[in-house]
Amino acid sequence: MRYVRILAGLTALTAGAFGTTSLIGQELRPGDRVRFHTAPSPFVPFTYGEVVHVTDTALAIAILTDTGLSPTPRYLAWQHFTRLFVSVGHTRNSGTGALIGLAIGGVVGAVLGVSHGAVLRVDCESNCDPGVADAAVGGIVLGGAGALLGAVVGAFVRTDRWVRVIPHGR
Repeated sequence: MRYVRILAGLTALTAGAFGTTSLIGQELRPGDRVRFHTAPSPFVPFTYGEVVHVTDTALAIAILTDTGLSPTPRYLAWQHFTRLFVSVGHTRNSGTGALIGLAIGGVVGAVLGVSHGAVLRVDCESNCDPGVADAAVGGIVLGGAGALLGAVVGAFVRTDRWVRVIPHGR
């Protein structure tokens, strides 16, 4: 029983951390930005729009096009949505940028570290193997620099935070 409580607590903790919270369809309000699928295939790109009107049976959405929001809303019954998300604000991408910078900088640094070590040891007589130490030093130095640069760039890149909406009757 103790393990069940621990597992339930960890599940609740990770669900909140990874943004898997859901809203019930009636919590949508006019003006909310949404993205959705009406096709059963997940490979179809999302359609974006703005909620115009919410009823118990349908959702009226002004679809976002290349020229802006469509002037006439599209009414979709709740059962036609395969996936529906609402925007709950923006988030900065410092962590993602740092991870990408760390990965790219680490790989480039390791390659440069090995190649630089091989150049320095061309004329040595024994133990001339450019190895793990050179790769590690290069990876750490350029990986750290890449992580720092990625975090700075990611701080300026803002994206929407999306929360899944459970449509009525599902």
